Amino acid sequence: MRKFYLLFAALFAYTVVATAGVKNLFKQDFESVSDPAAIGWSSPNLPGGMSILSDEYGSFFQFSLGSNNGRSCNMLWKDNVNYEGITKYDVCFSWSLAQNANNQYSSEICVFTDESSQVNNGWMSNSEKAHWLFTLTQADTETFYVNNNTEDTFVPVVGSWYNFIVSVDTEARTASYQILNSLTQAVEKEGVYNVPEEWPMFANGFNILASRYYSIHQLDDIIIKSNVEGDYANDPSVAMTAVNMKERTYTIAFDPDNDEVLHVKGTDGKEETATESPYTYTTSTSGTLEAWTVSGTAESNHIKTEVVCEEIALPAAEAALVAVDAGFAKTYKVSVSNAEVPTQPQLFINVEYTGENGESQSYQEQMSGFQISVKEKGVLKLTTIAYGFASTTVSIQNDAEFETKDVIDFQHMTADDLTAKGFAKKDDLNATNMSGENNWTARLRMYFQIATGEKDADGNDICTNYAVYGFTDADALASVITPGQKTDGREYGDFTSIVEPIQRFQFKQSELTEEVARSMFAPLYLWWYGLESVMKGVDAPDANGVVGGCPNPKINLGIGLVQSGVVGDDETYDPGNKGYGNILVNTCPLGVDGLTDDDFIIAYTATNYGGESVHPIFPAGTSLEDAKAQYKAMNLGGVIKVMKGTETFTFNRVDEAVVCVKTFKAKNGTGIETLPYNKVISDHNAPIYNLNGVQVKTLKKGIYIKQGKKFVVK
Repeated sequence: MRKFYLLFAALFAYTVVATAGVKNLFKQDFESVSDPAAIGWSSPNLPGGMSILSDEYGSFFQFSLGSNNGRSCNMLWKDNVNYEGITKYDVCFSWSLAQNANNQYSSEICVFTDESSQVNNGWMSNSEKAHWLFTLTQADTETFYVNNNTEDTFVPVVGSWYNFIVSVDTEARTASYQILNSLTQAVEKEGVYNVPEEWPMFANGFNILASRYYSIHQLDDIIIKSNVEGDYANDPSVAMTAVNMKERTYTIAFDPDNDEVLHVKGTDGKEETATESPYTYTTSTSGTLEAWTVSGTAESNHIKTEVVCEEIALPAAEAALVAVDAGFAKTYKVSVSNAEVPTQPQLFINVEYTGENGESQSYQEQMSGFQISVKEKGVLKLTTIAYGFASTTVSIQNDAEFETKDVIDFQHMTADDLTAKGFAKKDDLNATNMSGENNWTARLRMYFQIATGEKDADGNDICTNYAVYGFTDADALASVITPGQKTDGREYGDFTSIVEPIQRFQFKQSELTEEVARSMFAPLYLWWYGLESVMKGVDAPDANGVVGGCPNPKINLGIGLVQSGVVGDDETYDPGNKGYGNILVNTCPLGVDGLTDDDFIIAYTATNYGGESVHPIFPAGTSLEDAKAQYKAMNLGGVIKVMKGTETFTFNRVDEAVVCVKTFKAKNGTGIETLPYNKVISDHNAPIYNLNGVQVKTLKKGIYIKQGKKFVVK
């Protein structure tokens, strides 16, 4: 069970006297909202990481980092809590580290008394300006420090829920804490924090810092409680927690330890009472569910919930193209979201594919996010299912045929190819220092695997890794890697005979004209705005609203197109009194001319940091030289980006390489005329007009004119 609705009155650090009631000064249980921002939550750098989820126990807040560096979110309640006359109070909440990070371990949760803009993506407890009453700060893969005290540690179980009580005595200047297991209510940790003399004593907000990558924090039932004179009845919490076709189940929470009695008026008009929390109400009758509490002479607000007992149809699954090939061959990523489904049940997808020529595939109850590859014309049928809900089926016609138009293979361009295009040889990457471009060799992420002939407990091949591109200093290698030793989570073999540095080629910034940028890899073009526009960086987009442009194009031989983001032939350009400094262009846009919305671009990329490249497994007994030759011959791009033909795409500075770009032309397209690609276009973002000569910004279906040429949007 996730939580017990923080029914901890008996565990308060202060004594509840017979003449006093317990008042909730603030309560946030996430049951009646779907947007965190609507109830005061914000994130300076990752607002999309915040969401409201629900399960069989009700709704809760989640902050999911994804593939980002450390990010934070916070909620300020200082304007919604009246602390007047309060000297003792409790801050209660439920928290779960739903998923730990896999790279850095610096997560933190914090109840603070005043916030600082200096800690948007840092530890509140390490900020000189932020004052706090309770923090839980991650120290390593498992351990958290309590209140920034390295001698006071807590080890939460990933995925488990914990209830926290922070009991504040403003006169004694203490913040006593208890950490309870939400399932057993056993106290797993407790202690007292002596708040520094100059710090404020009233809690005003909550901060979550999530460490990279993919850490997930969940939070529920933030409640601030205090004794008040006389009787007091708090509002109950009502949450729909189960759906079974037309039947609905609601969980109603209240505080019996405050001598509260729950009153429930069901959708059938009948009234019931309860003294044990939580109370479960189940009905198959639509109507109004009304709940309130009574404590002595006090009565809470009546919480009214409209109940609709009708079958709920699940959302339709979607099939997004992640790869196309000549003919009708395609790969679809099949997914469906439960974000808008009440109680957010686990959704499954039944898949049937029937090809026109008899090909048939069937998958039963697949989880969202799987891929299916088809080779011929046919129909893809997807059915979303979940217990208690009406299933939904959607059919997708795989009837678009493509032919390969262009292949721009950066990975397999030779030194002679690059010299002919005007690239000059730079120094080799052969560094052990893990920073910037050196990561391409120092991190040994470009490797293949050879099976050892043994299997693990699950029947999978046990493999040894062999890096192809890396540093070649034998002494340095020996100091970093010993055959059989696990390094960076991977076990490497003795590859000193095959590892090699990365040869780098650069096209000088001073020679990168608009014509060269658009014709060098035609029909693919580099986004070019001239050195002056590039120098403006992120602070000054050009007239088209586009930031930056293309800095020095470079090729890592055998890998692909890269860029450092720094302008100038020697990449230390100093613009003098123009005030631009050494400019970093974080992303470089690319596009392909001669395509329409009916066509597709597929870009394959690899990175030097996260290891997103192909790591093929060769059979046991394969020689290192044969494996290396096969490795170099294949497409090493491990990340596939699929775009419509008229879309542009970007690649990051330093750590990302564009390995290969393929374009596929739709057969029997209806476009009137395609844009030229083998010559310079004065402005790829030139104005677009409709047939009446009116400039347009948003393109709907129809015929348009750009630079005197007609084209069709379908």
